[in-house]
Amino acid sequence: MIKQLLLDNGFKTGRPAIWYKPFTRPHNPVYSLGSGYEPFFYARKGNTAIANSMRTDVYQYNRLTGDAKVHPTEKPIELIQDIMSTFLQSNRRNTILIPFLGSGNSLLAAANLGHQAVGYELNADFKNHFIVKVQGGKPGDYRSLPA
Repeated sequence: MIKQLLLDNGFKTGRPAIWYKPFTRPHNPVYSLGSGYEPFFYARKGNTAIANSMRTDVYQYNRLTGDAKVHPTEKPIELIQDIMSTFLQSNRRNTILIPFLGSGNSLLAAANLGHQAVGYELNADFKNHFIVKVQGGKPGDYRSLPA
């Protein structure tokens, strides 16, 4: 359904890419397997070339756990930054809209890469955690995962 919505609105897309999450334990191992991957779509309009055309469609990054995450579906800054680097030309400053900001990690990834980004979040707790992250770092140095 998502792919069809993208196509109906003039976007071009292929098969989904994959975020592979190694060392994932199931929430309830008696009844379910661990979620070791998450698919996502990428889409474009026009003939914009992929910046890193030699990149595969699998991104391997550990998930955030426990106190390292504040949002239930939070993605690591490093993952988002890698995805942005794959699709956005690094020699120009891109503007990125993030309509569902959540943890704010997409804004931090964009800042690390020198892009401008704007986002919206209704939840005050998520916004406050994001402000703490911004004040605790600087563009180019924001990280979620241990080095």
